[in-house]
Amino acid sequence: MNLKCSSCGASAHASCSCGVAYVPAGELAKAAVAANPEMSNRAIAEKIGVGKDSVRRARTGAKAPVEKRVGKDGKARKQPVARAKKPAPSHQQLAESPAAWRTRVANVTTLVDKIIEATNITLMAVDYADLKTCPKTPQMLRAIDTAIARWSKLRATLKKEMEK
Repeated sequence: MNLKCSSCGASAHASCSCGVAYVPAGELAKAAVAANPEMSNRAIAEKIGVGKDSVRRARTGAKAPVEKRVGKDGKARKQPVARAKKPAPSHQQLAESPAAWRTRVANVTTLVDKIIEATNITLMAVDYADLKTCPKTPQMLRAIDTAIARWSKLRATLKKEMEK
């Protein structure tokens, strides 16, 4: 862990000669972000002598994000706006919109088709009367794993839908 002396500013893995306790880079970055939230990550990192990623991690979960940040060049820039994910349509919306209903049915149909395909491959492996004599291939194992994963996903989705 790279530490920075809170008194003289020396950066090292061991203590410096001034005897003051070292502060982890993350703690230093967190304090700098709290003091200057309008500064960019790179500007803060350069100012306090830590990496920009330490500042980015310290900024994550900040209480009040600022609209603009000031970069190392002194220019203020707007922050990108995170796009909200579109929520899945409710049962009422599906009932009111045939297009949404068709899309939902198509998605479920595709999932079921993939599960059936993986299951058929798995069943071909099981059809051998004696597993000791049948050829064992990595594709067989992948098909079985895929079938298990897809059936589990379908089960979870159906269970979630039934709980609504």
